[in-house]
Amino acid sequence: MKIKLDRARLRRFIQFPLTRIVVGIFWVPIFVALGELVTKRLPAALSFYKPIVLALCALLGYYTFVRILERRKPGELLALSAPLEFLAGLLIGGLLISSTVAALHLFDVFAVTGRNDWTVILAPLAAAVLAGVLEELIIRGIVFRIAEEWFGSGIAIAGSAALFGALHIPNPGSSVVSVIAIALEAGVMLAAAYMLTRRLWLPIGTHIAWNFVQGGIFEIATSGVATKG
Repeated sequence: MKIKLDRARLRRFIQFPLTRIVVGIFWVPIFVALGELVTKRLPAALSFYKPIVLALCALLGYYTFVRILERRKPGELLALSAPLEFLAGLLIGGLLISSTVAALHLFDVFAVTGRNDWTVILAPLAAAVLAGVLEELIIRGIVFRIAEEWFGSGIAIAGSAALFGALHIPNPGSSVVSVIAIALEAGVMLAAAYMLTRRLWLPIGTHIAWNFVQGGIFEIATSGVATKG
């Protein structure tokens, strides 16, 4: 009887929202780190695929976290909904950043001064895929989702958005304005995208397209990191 009681207590501790958030924040990156060890063996010619492999490792990490720790099927990664919602996210993210750049162009803040060979898009595309997948799995899939169960939608949106903004403080050239902008523009919007579908494909697609178009097309520094576009 004592063993059963101890197991019950352990189970309650594991299922406690804060425990799941903390474990999940470390769980997914561990799979990415393992993928990093594997991809070190890739030849230089295949280096483009490294972020793609790491993104798949992150998805595997999230899947195992949900199956093992939460003991459920990850409906937020429902494969049937993936193509349409992911493509919708790509379209939304691309249009949002493009309309922003268009507005800057109208006010003579942004101008196209030349163009590079199309191959320069490969590196920012791979980086956008990894960032979009990994950050959405952790911030929206783990932090926001579990915090919403615990505190409700309002507090979960505010808390996850604040965390997302704070994570960008170490970025080159960051400022109070940029951190607040990221918290509002991405933190709130991407949480809303998850709430709309209750799946992660829409925010993942939106995040990937925003980052890629910003850096890979318009050559605007993404999270303070300069890139060729």
